Amino acid sequence: MAGTVRDNSLSGQVVANYRVGRLIGRGGMGAVYEAVHQYLGRRAALKVLHAQFTQAPELTARFVNEARAANVVQHPSVVSVFEIGQLADGTRYILMEYLDGPRLSQRIRELAQAEGEPPADQANAAAGPVSSRVLVSVRLVRQLASALRALHEKGVIHRDLKPDNILIVKDPEASGGERAKLLDFGIAKFLSEPGQLGESPFPGVPAYVKTALGALLGTPMYMGPEQWRGKGNVDCRTDIYSLGCIFFELLTGRPPYSASAIPHLMQMHVFQKPPQGLFSRPEIPSQLAELVQRMMAKEPAERPTTAEVEEQLE
Repeated sequence: MAGTVRDNSLSGQVVANYRVGRLIGRGGMGAVYEAVHQYLGRRAALKVLHAQFTQAPELTARFVNEARAANVVQHPSVVSVFEIGQLADGTRYILMEYLDGPRLSQRIRELAQAEGEPPADQANAAAGPVSSRVLVSVRLVRQLASALRALHEKGVIHRDLKPDNILIVKDPEASGGERAKLLDFGIAKFLSEPGQLGESPFPGVPAYVKTALGALLGTPMYMGPEQWRGKGNVDCRTDIYSLGCIFFELLTGRPPYSASAIPHLMQMHVFQKPPQGLFSRPEIPSQLAELVQRMMAKEPAERPTTAEVEEQLE
């Protein structure tokens, strides 16, 4: 079958002057390999689309969407895309920046294990010193807010912010020596007119993802109320809501809402007020707790802008 990709089947081959190395991982839609430029020695990540999706225009459009959206801005907290193309056998690929580091979900678990849950008798204690966990959370969220601000100014909405779509890499020039990197733009939304996006590199494949009214796109644990309603009114403020959920999880070690059934989770995100638990933690400044609450406001108009989030976290 055209586009067939088996484990390690591309290892040793050359794609756009990059020699393909080891298989890094496989997901539901594709596989990722490490690759090195033959002449420059630059490392890259080669992402390929699984064979069964190469003839599905909508899914291939998401693949194109990922490359285009990430390439809209050059920002240190947004993964860089080098090239997109198609191999002779039909395999669609993206060459992007190689990122070596854990996902934010792992970092959240590490922070929780290192600090542990505060004792119950501290619930009404006076505000204590700011913990290292709070400092790390603030630093990473500020970097992500900066990345979102750059994307939003170019008319790109990520729509799928979650800890598994963020990598933490070493960066000696960043505060704390590490940086959050935003990736996986497969369902990103372009606010600009489709005609301004140019043509797709693949014949018969749309240049952007077109979302049907009522369609739910995103990850339930981090989707904003407007995403759950599926009315097509998703904009920059939706990413702010998702970032607020991530901020809450960084500070507490758990997501703001959790339910075993999707309908129950939907009701919580759409109707239930943001959890008040941050205000009972002595290590979290009240101003920070209030910011997270505003970011998770049910009404988009009540949420702060990315610029306001950055400013408050300075």
